[in-house]
Amino acid sequence: MSNGELVRIPGKKHLSYYELIRNSAVYAFSDKVAILIFGIILIVLSNLENYILVSQDALLSKRILLVGIIVVVLTIFEAGYSFKIKEETLRGSKRPPLFNHFKEMFRHGLKDFIIDLAYLLLMLLLIVISIIGSALYKEYSMVLPLFALVLITILTIIQQSAIINLAYHDGEFKSAFDFKQIYRLMHAVGFKRMVVIFILWFICDYLILTSIFHEGIFVENTIFTFCLNLVITPFITIFTERLFMLSTL
Repeated sequence: MSNGELVRIPGKKHLSYYELIRNSAVYAFSDKVAILIFGIILIVLSNLENYILVSQDALLSKRILLVGIIVVVLTIFEAGYSFKIKEETLRGSKRPPLFNHFKEMFRHGLKDFIIDLAYLLLMLLLIVISIIGSALYKEYSMVLPLFALVLITILTIIQQSAIINLAYHDGEFKSAFDFKQIYRLMHAVGFKRMVVIFILWFICDYLILTSIFHEGIFVENTIFTFCLNLVITPFITIFTERLFMLSTL
């Protein structure tokens, strides 16, 4: 689908939200080996990130730099696998992709990483402008942060749509910043539908993963937490990637 247009069968409607959730859940659980491999990668990545945060080593020590490089490489491979899920969903795949073609996975993951970083910098810029504006104009100290939050939410939806647009254009990097194409994509899918899917993604990625599994009732039992993260974390990741891509078909 290199032309980037959404291909539709005449008269065919989008999948309902129930069908989207059901299909994505079945898809995520259809290959338990993929879940375990992905889970091991995510656990290693999480532990390395925690090590950097709590380490007493100097920020620029060789050990920290080495761990930081490993974290970046693993993050790129994670992003590459997530992109592969989107790409193969477009091709009609009904099972999570295999962990192969690592060069291509790294290349797509690097694009995804740079795109996420670019959009993150835009969000940080909005936060900085909001903070400075609130300090300079006290009467707008409540309005500006709220306005920035709305813009960041919109930008996050555009960011997710940009990665989807990237998949529709066979990984062509500039398509992630072609806002005209991204707008057409969002319009074709439906803005309301995109917002609903975004809310589902937000709940899965933030409320469940960070609140329950890192700060919730299971945190005291490290073995139980490890087992949950080995299965549940990769399941939710695969589920949300599939959900986002499937919602555009």
